[in-house]
Amino acid sequence: MIIVCFIAIALLCTCCGSRPSEKAEIQKERVETSLLVLSDTACADTFTLNRIADTVFYVNLHRKFDCVEYLQKIHYLDSIIFVQDMRGVYAFDATGKFLYHKDLHAGCLDVDAEAGKFYTYESTFGSNEVKAYDFKGKELYKFRVLADNNSYYGAYFLALNDSLFVRADNDQSQSELLFFNRKGRVVKRMKNPQVVVPAPDAMSYNPRWERPLFRSPMGLRFHRCYGDTLFAVEADRTLRPVFVEHLVKKVPYDKRFDVVGGDLIAYLDLCDKEGYAATRMYENSRFFLIECQIGKSDVRMPYYWLYDRAEGTLSRAGITVQQGIDAHTFHFGIFNDYDGGLGFAPLCQSGDYLIMVNAGTVQPVVGDHPKLLYEKGRRYFEETYACRSDVAASAQKEAAVKAFFRDFDDEKDTMLMIVKLKK
Repeated sequence: MIIVCFIAIALLCTCCGSRPSEKAEIQKERVETSLLVLSDTACADTFTLNRIADTVFYVNLHRKFDCVEYLQKIHYLDSIIFVQDMRGVYAFDATGKFLYHKDLHAGCLDVDAEAGKFYTYESTFGSNEVKAYDFKGKELYKFRVLADNNSYYGAYFLALNDSLFVRADNDQSQSELLFFNRKGRVVKRMKNPQVVVPAPDAMSYNPRWERPLFRSPMGLRFHRCYGDTLFAVEADRTLRPVFVEHLVKKVPYDKRFDVVGGDLIAYLDLCDKEGYAATRMYENSRFFLIECQIGKSDVRMPYYWLYDRAEGTLSRAGITVQQGIDAHTFHFGIFNDYDGGLGFAPLCQSGDYLIMVNAGTVQPVVGDHPKLLYEKGRRYFEETYACRSDVAASAQKEAAVKAFFRDFDDEKDTMLMIVKLKK
């Protein structure tokens, strides 16, 4: 039995969780046809997985990845799956069988499904190199970017097409976005509106959690984790705002840990008290899903805002550790009433699919043991807390997830829980 090692600091979490349903008053302002601005004046209804999921299914990657926290990106296509961790890109077929590996040390991965290509950007060790591959793993070309390396690893790079690329730079850079061509030449620099000047003892804080550049079914997107606006990245190298939210209280610049430094415990206590958070977004033709992380900390449980474009409704999900203890459940993330399994906390988006790896980052320390958590729950001091919901939309769906875990080995395999969003 694995003993829970929840960091004591997590018990102080006071981020917004699910509350009893009540009518939400939503203020909507259409500034232009494509721009939606949302704010709320009351707590919204609670949403569950069944609300957003068209289907939920599981894939067993027959390979054990060291730690969920080290995974950067996952792209799920009909015939191939790409997984990026700190050491490279791994390709699997749709059943989870390993196909090949490409070296990539803490860099960036982008997959263009329509073009049948994937791109890597090596952003460490001064290489500053882009490589293009076909889906069979054949290298098509490579080039060096003729600019200083001011980027991070993870979701900081996209291919607009096969000859134009964009990179998100770090907060201390004079440039926010850098557009460059296949010769590596910079064709446009987009100025950083707020250059971070850190205190002497300040340090970068959890940058891999951010998703500044990503693909949605609606196009290429850019979003600052402390900003309110989701932008479309256009082919003419401009940004167009598509969604603005005033729902989340962002960490102010002069309070951010990566700006002022100081004591991390005191910083998180302040964020708990004031509700200061960072956000990352997911989007398809029907939903805007906003993941909120208090203090941008990975020792706090996320909560979520959901806007349903089809129904014009706003709702929320997620509980804190203390709320879980009080309710005697460690079912964190979005409540799973689809198949009665583990709570859902997406790591990334691939088209209309949201993907969680193993039990997700909402189950720290033992999240890479989803079978144990599903079948036996989680031990915390002298108590055992259930991690699955046991609330399923049908007996057939509940039976499917139970069948998946019968052939799953926590010590050898990696689980992908894949949610196809409704349209």
